[in-house]
Amino acid sequence: MAIEIREARAGELEEVARVLVAAFEQYRPQGFEGYLRDVANVRSRVGLADLFVAVEAGRVVGTATLYRPNPPHSDRQPWPRAWASLRLLAVEPSHRGRGIGRMLTDARLRRARELGAPVVVLHTTELFEVSRSMYRRMGWQRAPEYDHWPLPGLCAEAYVLALDVG
Repeated sequence: MAIEIREARAGELEEVARVLVAAFEQYRPQGFEGYLRDVANVRSRVGLADLFVAVEAGRVVGTATLYRPNPPHSDRQPWPRAWASLRLLAVEPSHRGRGIGRMLTDARLRRARELGAPVVVLHTTELFEVSRSMYRRMGWQRAPEYDHWPLPGLCAEAYVLALDVG
């Protein structure tokens, strides 16, 4: 079946939360309990970010978020305001390995270009090896000056990708 990538609709937010929890559930034992609560709170990001979904046969099977460049509130943002940032790439475990994560990433990069972001940044960890490898294959570069440590002993590694917005 064909996968449709588009922005999430208001009536799909519960489905998006379900996909996020299903995708990140395997990390609960590593201390991600608080993170799971945060990622499931999809409504808190409405209006602050662009929420993309992957839909197959009318069902949300993946999701990803783009934080736009030049946000109105950037106190928590350690990188330049003009950069866009990617967060919360999640694909239902039963739908992994089909390129859905790449499709969601490409959609967010297209939007960032449309918005004129010169660079896109993201954080990931070695726990997320599949997506981390995908980003590296796509040309993302490590930017350790933007790393942070959300939990003791866990580095959220920063990666950046310069965009051709010509």
